[in-house]
Amino acid sequence: MNTTRRGVLAAAGGVGAAGLAGCLGEGAANQAEVGGDGSDSRLAYLRVANEDAVDHTVHVLVQRNGEPVHWSDHELDDGDREMTSETVEQSWTGSADEITVYLRLDDEDEWESFDIADGGGDCFGAMAKVDAEGEFGVWFQQNPPACETTPTATPEER
Repeated sequence: MNTTRRGVLAAAGGVGAAGLAGCLGEGAANQAEVGGDGSDSRLAYLRVANEDAVDHTVHVLVQRNGEPVHWSDHELDDGDREMTSETVEQSWTGSADEITVYLRLDDEDEWESFDIADGGGDCFGAMAKVDAEGEFGVWFQQNPPACETTPTATPEER
């Protein structure tokens, strides 16, 4: 998707104005925290997936330290017979900063969110999945192999 900085900033403003629906899924934590040395955690990868019997569009907005760094839309075919998924192209460069991911399903007004913040410097992978009832859930993987190959942002990129 070809997006302008103005479009991303407008979307980010819309997220703040609309309010967020809270954590993703029943009982799911909206923050990947494990405690530790106080350094920020990294998000090595983000996948979106669909297990629902109907097609869905998942809108993704990623903010680093409160600034939008990624915006994309993912059209996922129905997952009736087999889960469909896509890996979100990483434009946040695996930085060890506060990363907040906002997700919106189809044309809903409310956004869901989760943070990768102060997890003791650990690295996480995340998958946001639309389940068979059409609801989001998020699964985290701590220190996946992708962490070894994910570049860290330079100070100029922050």
